[in-house]
Amino acid sequence: MMKQYLEIKSRYPDSLLLYRMGDFYEMFNEYAVAAARILDLTLTSRHHGRTDKTPLDGFPYHPVERYMPNIIGAGPKVAVCEQIEDPAEAKGVVKRDVTEVVTRGTAINENYLDAKTNNYLASVFPAARGAGSASPVPAVSGNGAGPGMGTERFGLAYLDLSTGRFVVMEGVLDQVVGEIYRLGAQEVIFPEGAEVPAELAQLRDQDKVLLTAQPKGFFSLTEGTAALTRQFKVHSLEAFDCAHMTLGIRAAAAALAYVKDNKKSELHHLVRLSPSRFEQHMTLDAATVRNLELIRPMHGDDEQGTLYHLLDRTVTAMGGRSLKFWLTHPLLEPEKIGARQDAIQELLDRPEILEELRGHLQAINDMERIVARCGAARAHGRDLQGLGNSLVGAGEVGRGLESLESGIFRKSLGKLMGARERGEGLLQRLTERPPLTVREGGMIRPGASRELDELVEGIRDGREWLNGLQAREREATGIHSLKVGYNKVFGYYIEVTKAQEDKVPAHYLRKQSLVGAERYITPEMKEWESRILGAEGEINAMEYRIFCGLREEVNAAAGEILEAARILGAVDVLCCLAKAARDLRFTRPVIAEDARLRIVNGRHPVVESITEEGAYIANDVELDAAGRQILLITGPNMAGKSTYLRQVGLITLLAQVGSFVPADEAHIGLVERIFTRVGATDRLATG
Repeated sequence: MMKQYLEIKSRYPDSLLLYRMGDFYEMFNEYAVAAARILDLTLTSRHHGRTDKTPLDGFPYHPVERYMPNIIGAGPKVAVCEQIEDPAEAKGVVKRDVTEVVTRGTAINENYLDAKTNNYLASVFPAARGAGSASPVPAVSGNGAGPGMGTERFGLAYLDLSTGRFVVMEGVLDQVVGEIYRLGAQEVIFPEGAEVPAELAQLRDQDKVLLTAQPKGFFSLTEGTAALTRQFKVHSLEAFDCAHMTLGIRAAAAALAYVKDNKKSELHHLVRLSPSRFEQHMTLDAATVRNLELIRPMHGDDEQGTLYHLLDRTVTAMGGRSLKFWLTHPLLEPEKIGARQDAIQELLDRPEILEELRGHLQAINDMERIVARCGAARAHGRDLQGLGNSLVGAGEVGRGLESLESGIFRKSLGKLMGARERGEGLLQRLTERPPLTVREGGMIRPGASRELDELVEGIRDGREWLNGLQAREREATGIHSLKVGYNKVFGYYIEVTKAQEDKVPAHYLRKQSLVGAERYITPEMKEWESRILGAEGEINAMEYRIFCGLREEVNAAAGEILEAARILGAVDVLCCLAKAARDLRFTRPVIAEDARLRIVNGRHPVVESITEEGAYIANDVELDAAGRQILLITGPNMAGKSTYLRQVGLITLLAQVGSFVPADEAHIGLVERIFTRVGATDRLATG
């Protein structure tokens, strides 16, 4: 057994190997020591035929979801080694192999992940020294690039395997590192042998982002382009308008190769590569995101002091993830900002529709992650049932939008209304309460398959015969205490107490002796039992084939379902921002393409929320490019300087997200970047 373990482990030298032995996952040697420290397990040892003892520990395989987050959170990759043959049929050591490698950036199981947080893997590819990109952008430009940003170009791709979101970009180093921080990426891959920039190393050291070197071949442009086109079933990446982004494509190719190598499945839910440009969103570097406490607090883990926590009224996982993206990626196009504002205003004007939409959204499951589990062949019957219910719910959301006039809502109608029919198609073929297992039957509704119904009908006579056996045998033998039972070892049996043993007919065959009773079988019983069990096995196999067909239907429609999920997330965010505007007394700002910033009675929304009502003192701001370009804020410690500075940043940011803002009035001239560096010891949420 240890020989097999060591051979498999040699193929995964940098991973903690969970080696399945019966009902346990076991770990050996230095990895057992590490697991004991991480998981607080009892470390033991065994000789395994050697003179020195081998350290080992383990845990039952059932609660692996409870242990996995702690393991991957501590940094190591986890190679899950399963038994790939039935131990009862094995000759010698049971065959085992690794079925999945889990890392922080490739986790897909919902038990490992926060429902409202994307789990991004980022991939970075640097241009060769002195070489440019096929899509040159000035290193110093209006998109936030400036002095000190450097001119070397990088390709960036980011992928959330649990939702199918896959994006490709190109930019200079500061832009790339800022984006990785904004996204909260858990893992970054880069080419082996490449110098790790100090900015990336800082993410590793300060923010605990896992950096993983991968073979240079993963970043090949030619082979990578071919792999991407195969994955997305297109002839050219021109289909996604990103073929010119050669550095980004190299990064995307490496991300795809990495996740396929780890997951060992086809990943059918990865259906498109979305190009993005840094110029589309306000530039927010890591320090600004950190200082404004948009998503994460500067100190500790208590998120109550963050803007996200204050605003979050989303009722779906997709909405929660979308809200985080919106808050860290404010818009730069007045038309798009205005479209969001119009939608929020209409929801505020139609409170009955707002509550109706929120009610429909509450019934919707995490469609993106269900589709991802289907794509990785890990979904079960309840996943498909949940998806079916959610697609029906998406149709209800579409109906709720019919009476609204805002452009965003009108564009969403068609893609949601068609979802209901697809959801009903799934539900009509699944039982009301499918089991969590997929190979033991009980998933497919009667009427879904004529062939399956015929099989079920075929064993009904046998079951009825066995159900009536006890009454018939009692009458025939006169043994009124006679029982008919079943267990997995002997199958069906007749049990007679020792006191009635003299009445047992001659054709009964003794099978087992107990302290107070004897168990028997009859040839006729075994014949019916064989027919029933054989048919049940055939039924279970057919149900599994039908289930796989349903799962393939989901994979074939993954693009449409994921688009509906994206729309539902956006509708949820708009409802959330409308409810927050009402609850927190926010007003609609004026967005202009000028250089004027005017805020009347502005408030820091988070600080105001933790102070007594009426205690927060509102402040005005008046800035323009002509006469008031700079305000110098002075005052003693704890006078409110930091709060005032952050409040201006947050109001500006919220306005360009498309949200209403905490002020009586606000005129926001579009800004391309917010800079903020505030005292590192300030904790505004706690005063």
